[in-house]
Amino acid sequence: MEYVDGGTEAICIPVGIVSKRIEEASKSQSKLFVCVAIQRADALTDYNNDLDKQFEFEQQTILADESLTNDEKFETIRIINKYHDFDKILYNEGKERICDNCQEECLAI
Repeated sequence: MEYVDGGTEAICIPVGIVSKRIEEASKSQSKLFVCVAIQRADALTDYNNDLDKQFEFEQQTILADESLTNDEKFETIRIINKYHDFDKILYNEGKERICDNCQEECLAI
């Protein structure tokens, strides 16, 4: 048990709860950094380029960000990759390939 001074009386808190809260706080701080990195890359992106060039620029911006850890960079790129795939389908843009099943052209995702 870990004792925490609650002013006039001591409160007994199991150590597992304290470590879980610290872990959750660090995860939420990491999520905040990831969101800020996405917003920063998004704000710097030139939307006059095609989707692939936009994605490449955002990826390079995130990789060059020294304030992020490698795990945060990986998570950020994973998220923007998911949205890049979504945008390619939404706007029907991007590289195309021949489908193995139906032999028609489809987006390469």
